[in-house]
Amino acid sequence: MIAEDLPIKALEDYLKDIMGNEIAPISLKKFSVGQSNPTYLLTTGLGEFALRKKPGGKILESAHALDREYRVMGAVYDMGVPVPEMIHYCKREDVIGTEFYIMSYIKGRTLINPVLNEIALSERPKIYNEHARVMAKIHSVDIKAAGLDGYGHPGNYYERQISRWIKQYRLSETETIPEIEDMINWLPGRIIDYGENRLLHGDYKLDNLFFDFESFRIVGVLDWELSTLGDPLADLASHCITLQLPDTRSLRTLQGVNRKLENVPEDSEYIEMYCKHSGISNMDNMDFRICFQFFRAAVVMHGVYKRALDGFASNKAAFAMGDYAKAIARLGIEAINKTG
Repeated sequence: MIAEDLPIKALEDYLKDIMGNEIAPISLKKFSVGQSNPTYLLTTGLGEFALRKKPGGKILESAHALDREYRVMGAVYDMGVPVPEMIHYCKREDVIGTEFYIMSYIKGRTLINPVLNEIALSERPKIYNEHARVMAKIHSVDIKAAGLDGYGHPGNYYERQISRWIKQYRLSETETIPEIEDMINWLPGRIIDYGENRLLHGDYKLDNLFFDFESFRIVGVLDWELSTLGDPLADLASHCITLQLPDTRSLRTLQGVNRKLENVPEDSEYIEMYCKHSGISNMDNMDFRICFQFFRAAVVMHGVYKRALDGFASNKAAFAMGDYAKAIARLGIEAINKTG
């Protein structure tokens, strides 16, 4: 199924018990964003909220970690990171079919195309600078003060992540993809030391951000299901590879774009912005981080494709993600070959 019909009456009755009878009447409208975890505008008698739920059907273990999203956003809400206010988490699956949570609804502008072609040329570097500023703010969160010291497993982030994504890939594997197999063989033997673990978002990209309509300050960072404690520069590498991916109708990138002509920062310029805001200057081993992020992106897209084959696509674009995963894997091998 492409869309899910949610039981409005059951949800309304549940919310009355939680938030009072004044919550009624309610209505839901699904956002086009939030492919992994369906997200809705929840209009109620008490105002507008956002509802985010797990997808229907069988899901992989540790995937769609809705509870982690809720926990981490609640933890950083008062720490200078722009996130919605967390309202209520429902663990019951008998209300709308899956776990879900309610959060405040943030009004803002989502910038899907990284070329920013709807934005004046002179303003584009300012938006990327704001993007880098908030990424650095996430990485600066005092983990202990936020109550997140047990949020991630101890030890090396890459050891954990490579093991996790290999497992995820095997569980969703539909065919043998040689390039993914080559990355699986290459990455474990080149794991790096990176220093202390910090909070990282895990999927920090333009379409997971809400910008103020006028100032272009970021007012909301969403989609935290991949957040954990680990190497902050993994987020930086993820941003860089996202802009290098093949451009599609559903995922806009900078592949083939003349960045100088469009006044969009080169990767090196963006990294300088991040260094200025974060105080981190050591960029050694970025090649390994880039290779890892290509691998992870390929596995994620292949998982989206597997769910589509199983009948649980969030939208029609999910059926094209099998070929897209292969294209990303080829970019990963190109990155590996550049390391020598």
